[in-house]
Amino acid sequence: MVDFKLIKIRKKRKLYQIIYNHLNYIADLNDYSLLNNYLNDLKSYLNGYTPKNKLFKILRKVHLKEPYLNLIYLLKFCENILNYLKYPEIKRFIDLIVYAKETSKLGFLLLITASNETLNQINIDHISIIDVFSYILLNYDSLLSQRKIHFANQDIIDFNLTIKDNRYIVNNNLYMIWNRLAHKVRESMSNYKKAITFFDDCQNLLINSYLKDITSKLNKYSFDTFTKLTE
Repeated sequence: MVDFKLIKIRKKRKLYQIIYNHLNYIADLNDYSLLNNYLNDLKSYLNGYTPKNKLFKILRKVHLKEPYLNLIYLLKFCENILNYLKYPEIKRFIDLIVYAKETSKLGFLLLITASNETLNQINIDHISIIDVFSYILLNYDSLLSQRKIHFANQDIIDFNLTIKDNRYIVNNNLYMIWNRLAHKVRESMSNYKKAITFFDDCQNLLINSYLKDITSKLNKYSFDTFTKLTE
């Protein structure tokens, strides 16, 4: 959970919230036609026309005050979500890593709000992997029931996962695939901490708070779900 209240500068906090609202709107809009309409509105906005959609009117106000915003990344995020909505399938683990980099709301928030001096794609990729993989680790059953992307298809086969009543059976196989993603999260956290200076103070506040929160949630979930398997 990204806690924008940590940003004490009201102007900056409002900016981050507005951008994140757009990212949330895109990510939650599971209708291809409606999402495509948003994409067309966004293209019009980037060409100088402000659509009637309230989201864009609010964006225009903040954009005029913060012209450095990299809104081309908002367009890229929308195109990525559209593509995965049309082809909701991840074959291999390496494709899941690409998926994380292309669909992380936190990652794209950093890309959009970064200045030229703080924009560092490699470190934002680490944050994106943490963001998306952690969400999968905490919500894989819900994603399964909604037929949304979670584990890679080849991993589901290789780890011989079993589904019952639209949920994965908790066993050593599930624990191994869960731990595979969790290991990647830990690896990305370690790499991010080595390069923390690439982010500004506001970004670091949000990221560090998020990492603390998600680490606690993952540890609790692992303990509650898999402890009995290792006893």
